[in-house]
Amino acid sequence: MPLARRTLLGLPALLFAAGLPPIARAQSTGPLKFPTAEMARNAEVKADMWKRLPDFPLWTADDQEYHFRQSLGRITFLHFWGSWCGPCQREMPQMTAFYKKFKDHPDLNRLLVVYGEPFATGRKYLGGSIDDAAQFDPREGGQLGNKQNLYRQLSLRRVPGTIITDRNGLVIFWQEDATDWQRIEREMPNIFANSAPYTGS
Repeated sequence: MPLARRTLLGLPALLFAAGLPPIARAQSTGPLKFPTAEMARNAEVKADMWKRLPDFPLWTADDQEYHFRQSLGRITFLHFWGSWCGPCQREMPQMTAFYKKFKDHPDLNRLLVVYGEPFATGRKYLGGSIDDAAQFDPREGGQLGNKQNLYRQLSLRRVPGTIITDRNGLVIFWQEDATDWQRIEREMPNIFANSAPYTGS
């Protein structure tokens, strides 16, 4: 299936007015806030809660470049992981089950999985469980090794990391640790219902 047609969910987005707290740099609590269309039109570009993620490039296994801006218009999950990471390994069964349940939903962008290692290593560990997700590495100019630059740009300090953006690219969920994918699954209806329509800006 062509990359542009693969619907997401595995990784490149969600939120919840009734329950799931926003988790940003600190483990903040309280009901998750959904940016309005007005907020989206005026959002600051910054890697943080309720801000618009900056555009950035990623590369597929066959050296095709993908930009985050291509995700606008739908809910997007970005997931950063590595097979060497214990918490990444522990959350993978839940994430895989979540992905398989929602991957064909029309309002979800692809699951954007970003490796912190060569593709062959990560794919061998996954064993084909999310082969139809959109899988990337943070290379620059076709060379693996730009991971730290991307992590700095997005203010990520560790993996696993999950970022969910709304239809306008605003961050509505941020977790730098293993994510409770079952909880996210329960809150998906709120995410779809409460995320602002795409403004086109």
